[in-house]
Amino acid sequence: MPTVSELESWSSAQEYPVPLDADGKIIDFLDPDKRRENKPEERVRQRMLRVLHHEFGYAKEVLGAERSVHIGTEVKRADVVIYHDSAAQAANDQGRILLLGETKPPSVKQPDGQLASYLSATSAQGGFWTNDDTIVFYRKNPGSNAIEEWPGIPKSGLAWDSIGKFRKKELIKPIDLKVAFRRCHNAMYRAGIDSEDIALDMVRVILAKVEDESSSNDTCDFHITADEYSAPRTKKQACERVRALFRTVRGKYRDVFSETEEITASDDQLAIVVSYLQPYTFIDAPYDVIGTAYETYVAAHLKGERGQYFTNRLVVSMMVEMAKPTDKDVILDPACGSGGFLLASMAFLFKKVDESGRAASAKELLKRNIVHNLYGIDTTPKLVKVAKANMLLGGDGHGGVIRGNSLAEYAKLSAAFVERAGRGKPSLILTNPPFGSGHELRIKERDILDGFQLGKMWDTDDTGNVIYSNELNTRGGSRRNFCSLSGH
Repeated sequence: MPTVSELESWSSAQEYPVPLDADGKIIDFLDPDKRRENKPEERVRQRMLRVLHHEFGYAKEVLGAERSVHIGTEVKRADVVIYHDSAAQAANDQGRILLLGETKPPSVKQPDGQLASYLSATSAQGGFWTNDDTIVFYRKNPGSNAIEEWPGIPKSGLAWDSIGKFRKKELIKPIDLKVAFRRCHNAMYRAGIDSEDIALDMVRVILAKVEDESSSNDTCDFHITADEYSAPRTKKQACERVRALFRTVRGKYRDVFSETEEITASDDQLAIVVSYLQPYTFIDAPYDVIGTAYETYVAAHLKGERGQYFTNRLVVSMMVEMAKPTDKDVILDPACGSGGFLLASMAFLFKKVDESGRAASAKELLKRNIVHNLYGIDTTPKLVKVAKANMLLGGDGHGGVIRGNSLAEYAKLSAAFVERAGRGKPSLILTNPPFGSGHELRIKERDILDGFQLGKMWDTDDTGNVIYSNELNTRGGSRRNFCSLSGH
C-alpha cells in the first residue's frame, strides 16, 4: 500500500509528461535506461528537459543533466546544461557550454545567485532558473560579462536578438501550457485581487494573442523584444500593442465583453506574461487553452467553496468519445462551467467532419450547423464569460451559452434558449453537476424545490420504501446534484 507522500508524488508526476516505472521512479528523459528518484526538484528538471527538446528544438545529444562545473578549485553540479554540439556534451567541455539551467522544487521561491556563478565561470551565454511556478531567464552581456535578466532564451540555432521577433510560421506548439499559465498567474498576482479576476484578465490576454495569430500579417504584434523589455517607455509600447489586440476582440464580440473592458495588468506584469507566451501558437494548441488557464487559476480557489469542480480534460474527452455525438445532436450542458464538455463535443464533431469525404464548402456548412447546436447554462457570470470566450477560441458557438439556473423554471431562461434547448429539445446532455453538499450550498428556494421530488421531505416505511410528503425541505435543503439528477 503506497504512502500518502508516494501518492502525492505520483499524482504530481501525472499532471505533466513525466513517465514513471512500475516502482514509481522517474524514467530519465535523456537516458530511458536510467531511473531517478521521484522528487519535486527532479520532476521540474525532467519537465524542463522536455520543453527544451520539444519546444525549443535542442537535440537530446546536446542536453545534459547534473553535469560537473568547475568554479575555481570547486566542482559543482549544474542541473541542466546545453552544449554547442554533441561532441562537447559527450566530453562535458566547459568551454563549449551554450546555456545553463538551475531547477528547484516549488518550495524554493527565489534564485540564490548559484546560477550566476555558473554562468560567470563557463562559456555559457545565458540560461534560466525555475521552480516550476516561476521562471527567470538570463543573458551574459557579451561586452561586460554582467548577468542580466532577459525576456527568454533563443530556440536552437537562433541568435539572442531573435527573441520577440517571431514570424507566425515559427511559433511552436506547446506541450505543457498549464505550467506556462501558472507562471503567468504568479506574474499577474496582486494582493487583494480575486483569483477569478486574474483568470479573466488572462482570458483577455489569450484572446488578444489568438486575434494576432488570426490576422493576415506574417509577423506577430503579440511580442516583446529584449530592447522593449529593458525600458519603461518601450515596454509600454509593446504592452499597448497587446491591449489594442484585445480591443479589437472586444469590438467583435460585444455580447461577451463590455465596451469599457480592458486588460487590467500593469505594464510590468503584462510584459512578463507576453514574454512567457509569445513563442507559442494557441490556434494550433491541441487542447482547450482558456479552460486550462481557468482551471490553473481558479479550481483551487473554488473547490469546496461553491461546489464547483472542473472535470479533468481526459475524463471529458472519454465521456464525449463514449457518447459519440453526431452533427444532428442538440447538446446541452446544464452546469457548463468553463465549457469543457461543449468544446470537447465541438472538437469531436469537427474532427469527424474533417475526416469525411465531403467537399470543403460542405464541411464548412456542417461546422456552422454544429456550433448552433451547442448549449450551456451556468449561474456564475464570470464562468459564463469564460465559457463564451472558450467557445470563441475553439471555433465559436458562444451564442449558445447563457447565464441562468438550470434547476429553475424554464420561464426564467431566455426565450431563444428555451426554443432551441428547452424541454425535450436536447438529444444529448453531457455534464458534471455541482456536487457541493455543505449546508450553505444546498438548495432551499421554494420555487426550485417544488419542481423536484427530492425537494420534498421524505421518510421510509417499515419495508424500506421511500415515502414523500407534500412539505418542502426548505430547512435542510437538497443537494444540488440530487436535484440535477431527479429532473423537473
